[in-house]
Amino acid sequence: MAEIRRRNASITFVEDERHDDEALIAAVGDDDVQYAIVEEDTFNASRHFHYDAQRAFTVQPALSRVWLFAHKDMKLRDEAEAFLTRITRDGQIARVLDRYFGFPQRVSPMDIDIFSERVNSVLPRYRMWFQQAQETYGIEWRLLAAVSYQESHWNADATSPTGVRGIMQFTEDTAKRYNVDRLDPRSSILGGARYLSELKRDGLAARIQEPDKTWLALAAYNIGLGHIENARILTQRAKKNPDMWPDVRRHLPMLAKPDVAAQFKLGPCRCNMPVDYVESVRAYYDVLLRLEPPYQPKLRAG
Repeated sequence: MAEIRRRNASITFVEDERHDDEALIAAVGDDDVQYAIVEEDTFNASRHFHYDAQRAFTVQPALSRVWLFAHKDMKLRDEAEAFLTRITRDGQIARVLDRYFGFPQRVSPMDIDIFSERVNSVLPRYRMWFQQAQETYGIEWRLLAAVSYQESHWNADATSPTGVRGIMQFTEDTAKRYNVDRLDPRSSILGGARYLSELKRDGLAARIQEPDKTWLALAAYNIGLGHIENARILTQRAKKNPDMWPDVRRHLPMLAKPDVAAQFKLGPCRCNMPVDYVESVRAYYDVLLRLEPPYQPKLRAG
């Protein structure tokens, strides 16, 4: 802090040990304080909740985190290095980074503001059916609600120019396959949960771990499983992990290129769309995780 003070002499600040960084970000967003110096990682992870607090500039010098070991205990240091190497190779670090920082701010602060208002004014009409869908098909109800909001903004009568309809935006063919009345919100929500559940259970390889399986299934819900499988093939050819969403996400847009798409029967697709789709759903889901409690089905007697 002394070095920060020296390099930024024009800034007046005091250290606040009573509040963590997120509380300070919230205080700035609520106009309780004018500014705060916080860790960049915390700011990025909380951007969907405290969108009224905006980044002004980066304070120098940048600070690093390090692990300290007693000089006499090299065995512990060696074990720590082996641990970090292992979780880097098996993808655990990539999964953690993707969990908190893997979806940039695709939705604007205004979108989040409107969404938060509709959580109070519109979601209560459908909450029971999202929770029933969780109980029936195992799709977490807040995730399904986020998917539905991305699809239709919870408008049960929504109709797109391409002909998809309803709160879950089913095509006519998919609605027939799942016996869904597209303009009946309960039928549509349960049908959407069933479809997403089948994509996860039957469409994707059993070895794929969570949460990657969910993000891949969401991309398939948006653009079709065939294109996702083609993107996984491209990912494997590039010697990346076809079972990890962060790696597949980077290769999906390549399917828009005619020379790449020509290698596959399905041909080209607008495969930036599922990337944006998944990131938007994750943003809304992130907000719902804070605003809405989880659903615990009641135990049935007998």
